[in-house]
Amino acid sequence: NIFYVPEGYTVTRNIPVWNILEHGAEGSAQWVMNTWNDHIVSRYGMPEVSSPDQMTCPDGRPLDWNLYMDIVHPSGNASRTVPLLLVYGSASPRMTSFRPQATPGRLFRNIFPIGFLTSGYAFAIYDHCYNPLAKSDAWKHFKQYTLDDYNVLASSTAAMRYLRTHQKEYNLDGKIGVMGISKASASAMR
Repeated sequence: NIFYVPEGYTVTRNIPVWNILEHGAEGSAQWVMNTWNDHIVSRYGMPEVSSPDQMTCPDGRPLDWNLYMDIVHPSGNASRTVPLLLVYGSASPRMTSFRPQATPGRLFRNIFPIGFLTSGYAFAIYDHCYNPLAKSDAWKHFKQYTLDDYNVLASSTAAMRYLRTHQKEYNLDGKIGVMGISKASASAMR
């Protein structure tokens, strides 16, 4: 990952904001288990599961049910607080949409974080409410990739509640704008 951090700013990474198992709507874990039994079992030859803790990543690590946030913000005791642009991520991992790559579409997207950061804003990016099986460090993207049908309101507003609760810690002034590309527009609308 590459983070462009203006002078006087720092980046706080991988902040766990919301957990699907703890806070997800009823049926969320069952839907993930159904996805495992319908997709992972037939495609990868894994055994069927009857409990969330039986599902793992391909390398045997437990699934990560957390949604995380990265924040680029003024560091230390800042002389002033700043507004924030919160981007609801539409890729896994979070910063993929803003990586400088050969494809012009992605390269041009870098104007969002750089433009806002150099104009006196803070910048945060928050995970899409992915099915934990579909994250890039798990079984990769496939048709049943999202849990938005169950959790878009709860997961997207959790990001806002976290930022409002911790605004002093990140030197934020309480003004928050939101953006979401493609599937992440559902979170931005909430």
